[in-house]
Amino acid sequence: MTFLVERRAELRRHVDHLATLRPKVGAVADLEADLSLHNDLLFSLLTVCQLVIDIAGELSARAATASRTTRPRSVTSGEWTASPRSSWRSFHGFRGSATS
Repeated sequence: MTFLVERRAELRRHVDHLATLRPKVGAVADLEADLSLHNDLLFSLLTVCQLVIDIAGELSARAATASRTTRPRSVTSGEWTASPRSSWRSFHGFRGSATS
């Protein structure tokens, strides 16, 4: 299985587990009275958060890789009119600008 498929399966497992815990937690007092339930709930919530971050990071990295492999339209079509560095000079504090 791929990374995303594995992470998604693990995420589904923990979300299902949280759904089974839901009827056991009616109020904060239930969590205070049962330390095992409290720890189980917190561990599953933490794992779900970590999995969501992992999945988002993987998707973001894939999107960034895909955008780096495609060239901007202006470069491929010959519409490049000015050196990018010349436009940086208008930014205050840029080395080589007249104001710094």
